[in-house]
Amino acid sequence: MPDLAREPVVASIEGNGIAVRVADVGGQFLVSGEDMPANTIDGDERYAVWLAPGRRLAVGNAAPDGEFVSDVSDGFVVIDISGPRTDEMLAMASPLDPALLVPGRCAQTLFAGVKIVLYRHAAALRMHVERPLAAWLLDWLRQATGALEGTVK
Repeated sequence: MPDLAREPVVASIEGNGIAVRVADVGGQFLVSGEDMPANTIDGDERYAVWLAPGRRLAVGNAAPDGEFVSDVSDGFVVIDISGPRTDEMLAMASPLDPALLVPGRCAQTLFAGVKIVLYRHAAALRMHVERPLAAWLLDWLRQATGALEGTVK
């Protein structure tokens, strides 16, 4: 019988003022039930990201207890973008105003034409993208990082 373990998505992209890496966040769990304020994040190491009324994405090593929970760890890839030109990359890829994406807030938006969940995490922009689209998005980020190289600030 074939091994059904998921293949890891690995990326390390560095360009003029941008660093992109695939983050290992442990588990990702879709949780239905108790609500949280819209477009917010709750917690630090283990945290929850609001998705819709009564739905959130719990990020961390263990599934939350006592709720309707689906493990979606294999369905999403988490990508971190960091560096002094991160907001330029966001402006290049998304209609979202970088000034609105303050710590503790999240957004569901299009990034390079791909639907993602986006928020600031530590010094990076963190996004959750569906696994089948991750390779395409990483390739786009590689090309976009190269395009920024000619416009040094």
